[in-house]
Amino acid sequence: MGLRIGILGGMFDPIHIGHCILAEQCIEQADLHQCYLVPAYQTPLRTEYGHATPYQRWMMTRIVARTNPRVRALDLEIKRKDISYTITTIESILARRPQDRLHLVIGADQLVQFTRWHRWQDILERAILLVAPRAEIDFDAAQHQLELAGARILRLRMPTIAISSSMIRRYCAEGRSIRYMVHDHVYRYIRRHHLYGAAHEH
Repeated sequence: MGLRIGILGGMFDPIHIGHCILAEQCIEQADLHQCYLVPAYQTPLRTEYGHATPYQRWMMTRIVARTNPRVRALDLEIKRKDISYTITTIESILARRPQDRLHLVIGADQLVQFTRWHRWQDILERAILLVAPRAEIDFDAAQHQLELAGARILRLRMPTIAISSSMIRRYCAEGRSIRYMVHDHVYRYIRRHHLYGAAHEH
């Protein structure tokens, strides 16, 4: 019998406490055996980039994964060194373990634009969608549209966490504290490597 696997992708520039909470809530609410953190090398819907290298973003996801036995960091997209399409990652995972049941983690803001994703119908055939709430998003309308297209959707019940990677980068650049916005080990990594303009750790 296969495992129930969650896939949480993103730039993770940097991975922050909201990502950590989301992964844990997915594990609990969807009864996942494991949640994969998959940092993107480059995403087709993104035009602005932070200052961490793909390797550094991968390292920060590994740091988080080491603190939770049900979380694992995958470098599939980092190693591919190309635009990161979700369907390619899903097919890579299923090629190795076709019996696993995949759950793709997205935000309600991504649900609204899901039909813009590359081969989105193929994604819906291969994965259940775990959708995190976002403020001011008409979740019900987007859910209804995708369910008509055959989507299997689980709406996650969790607080909206108003922390973003861009906020953390800005705070670092301004010399403001990001303590508790990221996992403590990630906080030390950012300071040690002087990422985003953060001060060195003393």
